[in-house]
Amino acid sequence: MALCRICKNEVAEDAKSCTNCGIKNPAPKPKGPRRPWRWFIGLFAAYVTSCCALYGPTQEEMEVASAKREAERLAEQGAKGTTEAAEKAERRRKAFHFLSTWDGSHRKALARLTATLNDSGNFEHVETLVGPVTDEGTHALTMKTRASNAFGR
Repeated sequence: MALCRICKNEVAEDAKSCTNCGIKNPAPKPKGPRRPWRWFIGLFAAYVTSCCALYGPTQEEMEVASAKREAERLAEQGAKGTTEAAEKAERRRKAFHFLSTWDGSHRKALARLTATLNDSGNFEHVETLVGPVTDEGTHALTMKTRASNAFGR
Protein backbone atom coordinates (compact mmCIF):
# COMPACT_ATOMS: atom_id res chain seq x y z
CA MET A 1 0.00 0.00 0.00
CA ALA A 2 1.05 3.58 -0.69
CA LEU A 3 -0.10 7.00 0.52
CA CYS A 4 -1.96 9.44 -1.76
CA ARG A 5 0.28 12.34 -2.61
CA ILE A 6 -2.48 14.91 -1.94
CA CYS A 7 -4.65 13.69 0.98
CA LYS A 8 -2.24 11.04 2.41
CA ASN A 9 -4.98 8.41 2.41
CA GLU A 10 -3.85 4.78 1.92
CA VAL A 11 -4.32 3.61 -1.70
CA ALA A 12 -3.11 0.62 -3.71
CA GLU A 13 0.18 1.17 -5.52
CA ASP A 14 -1.46 0.45 -8.89
CA ALA A 15 -4.66 2.49 -8.20
CA LYS A 16 -5.86 4.73 -11.02
CA SER A 17 -7.48 7.28 -8.67
CA CYS A 18 -7.70 8.04 -4.95
CA THR A 19 -10.96 6.89 -3.28
CA ASN A 20 -10.86 9.86 -0.86
CA CYS A 21 -9.91 12.93 -3.01
CA GLY A 22 -10.37 11.52 -6.58
CA ILE A 23 -6.94 12.58 -7.95
CA LYS A 24 -5.63 10.48 -10.85
CA ASN A 25 -2.51 8.37 -10.22
CA PRO A 26 -2.39 9.07 -6.47
CA ALA A 27 0.60 6.88 -5.61
CA PRO A 28 3.92 8.67 -6.02
CA LYS A 29 6.18 7.09 -8.60
CA PRO A 30 9.35 5.58 -7.22
CA LYS A 31 12.46 7.64 -7.91
CA GLY A 32 15.08 6.07 -10.13
CA PRO A 33 18.66 5.49 -9.07
CA ARG A 34 20.83 8.56 -8.69
CA ARG A 35 23.34 9.25 -11.41
CA PRO A 36 26.21 11.28 -9.93
CA TRP A 37 28.33 10.90 -13.06
CA ARG A 38 26.05 13.40 -14.84
CA TRP A 39 27.29 16.11 -12.47
CA PHE A 40 30.86 15.16 -13.25
CA ILE A 41 30.28 15.40 -17.02
CA GLY A 42 28.57 18.79 -16.63
CA LEU A 43 31.40 20.18 -14.48
CA PHE A 44 34.02 18.85 -16.89
CA ALA A 45 32.26 20.45 -19.89
CA ALA A 46 32.08 23.77 -18.04
CA TYR A 47 35.80 23.53 -17.17
CA VAL A 48 36.81 22.83 -20.79
CA THR A 49 34.65 25.68 -22.09
CA SER A 50 36.10 28.16 -19.60
CA CYS A 51 39.69 27.06 -20.38
CA CYS A 52 39.09 27.51 -24.10
CA ALA A 53 37.62 30.95 -23.52
CA LEU A 54 40.44 32.08 -21.22
CA TYR A 55 43.51 30.49 -22.81
CA GLY A 56 42.46 30.15 -26.47
CA PRO A 57 43.77 32.37 -29.26
CA THR A 58 42.70 35.99 -29.26
CA GLN A 59 40.90 37.61 -32.17
CA GLU A 60 44.15 39.31 -33.22
CA GLU A 61 46.07 36.01 -33.24
CA MET A 62 43.33 34.40 -35.33
CA GLU A 63 43.49 37.27 -37.86
CA VAL A 64 47.30 36.96 -38.09
CA ALA A 65 47.04 33.20 -38.68
CA SER A 66 44.38 33.75 -41.35
CA ALA A 67 46.56 36.34 -43.09
CA LYS A 68 49.53 33.93 -43.04
CA ARG A 69 47.44 31.16 -44.60
CA GLU A 70 46.20 33.54 -47.30
CA ALA A 71 49.77 34.70 -48.07
CA GLU A 72 50.95 31.08 -48.36
CA ARG A 73 48.06 30.25 -50.67
CA LEU A 74 48.83 33.25 -52.92
CA ALA A 75 52.54 32.38 -52.99
CA GLU A 76 51.69 28.84 -54.00
CA GLN A 77 49.40 30.09 -56.76
CA GLY A 78 52.11 32.47 -57.98
CA ALA A 79 54.66 29.65 -58.17
CA LYS A 80 52.15 27.48 -59.99
CA GLY A 81 51.40 30.32 -62.43
CA THR A 82 55.09 30.81 -63.27
CA THR A 83 55.54 27.10 -64.00
CA GLU A 84 52.43 27.14 -66.20
CA ALA A 85 53.79 30.17 -68.07
CA ALA A 86 57.15 28.44 -68.56
CA GLU A 87 55.41 25.30 -69.89
CA LYS A 88 53.31 27.40 -72.26
CA ALA A 89 56.42 29.20 -73.56
CA GLU A 90 58.18 25.87 -74.11
CA ARG A 91 55.17 24.48 -76.02
CA ARG A 92 55.14 27.63 -78.15
CA ARG A 93 58.87 27.29 -78.83
CA LYS A 94 58.32 23.68 -79.91
CA ALA A 95 55.39 24.81 -82.13
CA PHE A 96 52.82 22.68 -80.34
CA HIS A 97 50.56 25.72 -80.02
CA PHE A 98 49.70 25.34 -83.72
CA LEU A 99 48.46 21.77 -83.23
CA SER A 100 44.86 20.90 -82.44
CA THR A 101 44.27 19.60 -78.94
CA TRP A 102 41.48 17.42 -80.30
CA ASP A 103 43.40 15.25 -82.80
CA GLY A 104 46.92 16.76 -82.88
CA SER A 105 46.66 18.03 -86.47
CA HIS A 106 47.89 21.36 -87.86
CA ARG A 107 44.60 23.05 -88.81
CA LYS A 108 45.93 25.37 -91.53
CA ALA A 109 47.94 22.63 -93.25
CA LEU A 110 44.96 20.29 -93.01
CA ALA A 111 42.66 22.91 -94.58
CA ARG A 112 45.07 23.40 -97.51
CA LEU A 113 45.33 19.65 -98.06
CA THR A 114 41.56 19.01 -98.01
CA ALA A 115 41.03 21.92 -100.44
CA THR A 116 43.17 20.12 -103.05
CA LEU A 117 41.34 16.79 -102.75
CA ASN A 118 38.59 15.71 -105.17
CA ASP A 119 36.69 13.79 -102.46
CA SER A 120 37.39 15.44 -99.10
CA GLY A 121 34.67 13.38 -97.39
CA ASN A 122 36.88 10.28 -97.56
CA PHE A 123 39.85 11.92 -95.81
CA GLU A 124 41.42 10.84 -92.50
CA HIS A 125 44.20 12.46 -90.46
CA VAL A 126 46.55 9.86 -88.94
CA GLU A 127 49.48 11.69 -87.37
CA THR A 128 51.29 15.02 -87.27
CA LEU A 129 54.97 15.31 -86.34
CA VAL A 130 56.82 18.55 -85.63
CA GLY A 131 60.58 18.68 -86.17
CA PRO A 132 63.07 20.57 -84.05
CA VAL A 133 63.56 24.34 -84.33
CA THR A 134 66.05 25.34 -87.02
CA ASP A 135 68.49 28.26 -86.80
CA GLU A 136 65.98 30.46 -88.66
CA GLY A 137 63.32 29.65 -86.03
CA THR A 138 61.19 27.43 -88.30
CA HIS A 139 59.91 23.90 -87.82
CA ALA A 140 59.55 20.93 -90.14
CA LEU A 141 55.97 19.60 -90.22
CA THR A 142 55.15 16.04 -91.34
CA MET A 143 51.55 14.86 -91.61
CA LYS A 144 50.37 11.31 -92.28
CA THR A 145 46.90 11.07 -93.82
CA ARG A 146 44.61 8.60 -95.62
CA ALA A 147 42.40 9.55 -98.55
CA SER A 148 41.05 8.05 -101.72
CA ASN A 149 42.61 9.04 -105.03
CA ALA A 150 40.81 10.31 -108.13
CA PHE A 151 39.94 6.75 -109.07
CA GLY A 152 38.16 6.10 -105.77
CA ARG A 153 40.91 3.89 -104.29
